[in-house]
Amino acid sequence: MAFAHRGVEWADRIEIRAVAYRIQLDTERGRWYLTASWQRPVVQAMSPAAACARGVIGVDSDVDHFAATK
Repeated sequence: MAFAHRGVEWADRIEIRAVAYRIQLDTERGRWYLTASWQRPVVQAMSPAAACARGVIGVDSDVDHFAATK
């Protein structure tokens, strides 16, 4: 499942031309390697007051309990 999510993310980065490629030859093994990398977009944070105004839920999970509040 993680691969499917990365595929969507990769397609998004390609669309805006934000992918860096590195091609490398390992002469000892006789193999070529292609590495693609990108940076994830910055997520916009919001203040606690703004989150509460939009509806927010707090979750606390531990080995022996699970609690949630809004």
